[in-house]
This record gives sequence, C-alpha cells and structure tokens, in this order.
Amino acid sequence: MTLGAAEQWARSLIPPIKLGRSKLSQWVNGTNVPSAAQEFALLIQELEKRAEQKSSRRRQGVPHWELLRSQAATSPRDGAEQAKASSRGRTGASSSRKSKQGLPCQVGDRPRRATAFQHRPEAALLSPGLAATEAGPVPSVVLTGMAGVGKTQLAAEYVRSVEQDLDVLVWVTATSRASIVAAYAEAAVTLCGADPSDPERAARMFLKRLNAPGQQVLRWLVVLDTLADPAHLNHRVFPSLLPDASTHGHVLITTWRREAPSFPEEYIQAEVPAFGPETAQDYLHRYLSQFNRHESPEELSALAADLEYLPLALAQAAAYVVTAGISCDDYR
Repeated sequence: MTLGAAEQWARSLIPPIKLGRSKLSQWVNGTNVPSAAQEFALLIQELEKRAEQKSSRRRQGVPHWELLRSQAATSPRDGAEQAKASSRGRTGASSSRKSKQGLPCQVGDRPRRATAFQHRPEAALLSPGLAATEAGPVPSVVLTGMAGVGKTQLAAEYVRSVEQDLDVLVWVTATSRASIVAAYAEAAVTLCGADPSDPERAARMFLKRLNAPGQQVLRWLVVLDTLADPAHLNHRVFPSLLPDASTHGHVLITTWRREAPSFPEEYIQAEVPAFGPETAQDYLHRYLSQFNRHESPEELSALAADLEYLPLALAQAAAYVVTAGISCDDYR
C-alpha cells in the first residue's frame, strides 16, 4: 500500500482511525516506532491480508509483529538519531550521555516491556532511584515473590526510567555465581581494561571501580535478576559479589528466595504479590483490546479468577486467546 492508500483505508473503517501520511512515513522510514495501539494492530491485519492475497505470504499474526515493534521500541537508536533526540529540550549531563551510542558501560539485556504492562505499588520502593543525595547511600532493594508475579518486569521498567542518568548498567540473569562473575568481568574490561582471561580478578576490579576514591564518579545500577541462591553473594562463603553501599549507585535484586539474613540488613525487601482482581481484569482488557478483541467484564473476571490472578498465567492465556482466535470462555 502507498501512504495515501493506507491513509484512505484508515478513514474508510467504521469507526475511522487516524493514520495520517506523516505518521505512516515515520513508521516506514524508521524515525518513529509505532505505539501498541489499535491502529497498529488493524494496519498489520490489513497488510497481512493483502500480502496473502497477492503473494500467498502466510500470515504471522499481530503478536509476531507486536514482538518486533516492542523490540524496536526498546532498542538503542543510532548515533545520529540519539543526537537529534538529546537536542530536543535536554541540556547538561543527561544530554551528553544520551548523545552517545548507548551507555558508556552496559552489560546484559533486560526483557522487553510486557504487553499491557501494569504499574504496581511495589514500584514506589524504587522511585528514589538515583536522585542525588547527601543524606546517605541510595537504598538497594530486593524484590521477592513466587515465579510469574512480575518481579523482572518491575525491575526492567525501573531501569527504563533511570537509564538516561546512568554511566554503568549491569543486568545479570543471576542463575549461578559464574553468571554474575562473568557479567562483572565483562564490565571491568570496558571500565578498567581488565584481563578477560581472569574473570574472578576482573570482577573484583569492577566492584572496586564503582566507588573508587579519586576517580571519576560513576552513576551505576546493578540488577541481579532471578537470583537462584543468595549464598552466591554471601561473603562468608565466597568473596562478596555485592557492591559497597554508595550515594551514586545501588543494587536491585529479584528472587523467589525469601531468606532475609542472606541479604545485607540495609537492603529494603519487598514481596511482590499476584495481581488483585481489578488489576487482573484491567490487564486482560488492555491486552486484548490492543488486538481489537473485546470481551465482557464478566468473562474477563472469571478467567482472571480461574488463573488466580497470576500475571504470567494471565499473559499466556491472553496471548493464546488472541493467537487462536477464541473467546475467554472457550479458553476456560
């Protein structure tokens, strides 16, 4: 479809949607990533239908394209685009950081933002973030809770809110002590020129550099996601893998383990529960509406209750309902 044809098609819908030529041009040229809105889903459905009719191209479904859209939305822009973005109303240190190709030091990849992401009360613990303070160290936080309640998504959302102010971001899927050491060592190669052949020594260099006196101050965040065993961080068993408390950096841990003595006493611990009934119903409504699916509140409420309001189960159910083209009652 030409831009003009797409614009005309959007106006012909009942009800019509706003899909101007300027917006379409930005999507096509890659200068703007579409939002996860109804117009995106409807356009994908129309384009796939036409592609199938014209060239027998198999339809992949909106969820496939939504995944690509989300990845594009969270991917770093190229240098030229970052420079343009940073010049729009931003000055000072944050602007100089955003004009670079990503962060000065970034290790690991956080997950993409979940479709129909729900803000949670537990996020308030993270809100102080990296705000400059002379009152004392920035508090580190441990988010606990059973698998599937959304701890990782809360952590990733927090990272998105502060990354423009960071110099160092290390995201580790902390399933083993070795995985933590390897991530620290990779950061040390960038920050300190460490020898990658000795990861243990490089990891120690990284931890020392975060708060090294007499050197350039680094604003940092270390995320230890899905920590499998707090003993991996315990200095009584291994050399400590937790950075020292700092006024310009902190640690965020997600884990299903709840052994409070395993973490330093100054760490804030908060348990992340499953959604409440209203939040779960709102999540299902928002998720399905993005794919032009509208179920009754009663159906959504019943499905949420069947799944005990667990975010991961709700996400899997909603994705299946959309992909299979069935109703929530059929899914139940």
